[in-house]
Amino acid sequence: MLTRVVPSPPPTLSTAALAALVLCVAGCELVFGLDAYETNATGSGGVGGAGGEPAQGGAPEGGAGGRDDGSCECDLAPIWRPMRLAVRQAGSQPAPDQCDDGSAPTLLFVGAPPVECASCSCTPDGCEPPALLCFHEGSCQGTPDATTVGSCSSLPGGSCASMALAGEVGEATCTAAGGEPLDPSPPWEELLAFCASGGCGEGCADARAQCVVAEGLPAAECPRGFDVRYALAAEGVPTCQTCECSPFCQGPAYTAGALVCDAIEVDSIGCESPGYLLFQARREVSAACDALPATPFEGTFEVTSQQTACCREPIAGLNPSPPN
Repeated sequence: MLTRVVPSPPPTLSTAALAALVLCVAGCELVFGLDAYETNATGSGGVGGAGGEPAQGGAPEGGAGGRDDGSCECDLAPIWRPMRLAVRQAGSQPAPDQCDDGSAPTLLFVGAPPVECASCSCTPDGCEPPALLCFHEGSCQGTPDATTVGSCSSLPGGSCASMALAGEVGEATCTAAGGEPLDPSPPWEELLAFCASGGCGEGCADARAQCVVAEGLPAAECPRGFDVRYALAAEGVPTCQTCECSPFCQGPAYTAGALVCDAIEVDSIGCESPGYLLFQARREVSAACDALPATPFEGTFEVTSQQTACCREPIAGLNPSPPN
C-alpha cells in the first residue's frame, strides 16, 4: 500500500521577529548614513579573533576631525602681510579706495613723475639815494642847499653851479617768489593697489597670496616661495630748486641839466661842476634783481616712504630690486 508524503510548509518569520529586523535596518541607517559616511563619525571596531580571542579595535572608518588640506603656509615673519595685486593702472587714473572686502588697499607706485617748476621772480627794494647837494658856486664851494627830488624838478635856489651827493647810495634788496611745483601732486607712472589675501591666520599665507608686503625696506630676505623682490614707493613730494635773487642798484643816483634832467650824472660824493648853471634834477637810481632760474625749470620728485613686496612670480614689466 502506497503512503503519500505531504511536504512541510517553509518556515515563516513570526510577526515579532519581522519587526525586530526592520528596526535594526532603520537604526543602522540613522547612525551611519549608509549612503555616505560623515567625515567626523567614529568608525566601528574590528571583528573578534579566532578561538574566542577578545575583539581588537579597528581603525576609525570616518577619519579625524578638522581636515587640513595644506592651503595655508605658516612660516611668515610678522612683518609680512599676504596680499594680492588687485589693480594695476596708469598713475593718472583715480586711485581705488576700497578692496572687495571693504578694507582700504595698500597703494604703491613706480615711475617717479617729472616735476615742472615755476620760474623765479624777485621784488626789488632799497637803493635809497642820499640828498643831492646843490652848490651855487663852482667846484662845490660855499654852503649847499640839499634836495631829494624824485621826478624831474626845479633845484632849490633856482640854479646850481655844481653838485655832489651827501653820502652813499643804499644797498638793494630782493624778495624772492616762484620756484614752486606747477603741479603739487604730479601723477606717478603706474599705480599698484594691493588687497589683503585672507583665509589664514597671522604668519600664514594662502594660495591666493601673490605677494607679501612689508613696511619700509627690511633687511630680512624674502620669505620662501616669494622670491621676487620689489622696492616700491608709497609716498613722495615734488621739490624745486630754491629761487635766488641777485640784487643791485642800477643807474646813477641823480641826473641834472639846464633845460632837461639828463645832461650830467651825479653818482658820488665827488663834485660835479659842468661849467654852466643847472636848473633841474631827477632821481635816477633804482633797485633791481637778477632772478635764478628766470624761466620754468625741472625739479625732482623725492620719495619719502617705501614698502617692499616679495612676490611668487615677477610682475610683468617691472624690474626686481636688488636685495638689501
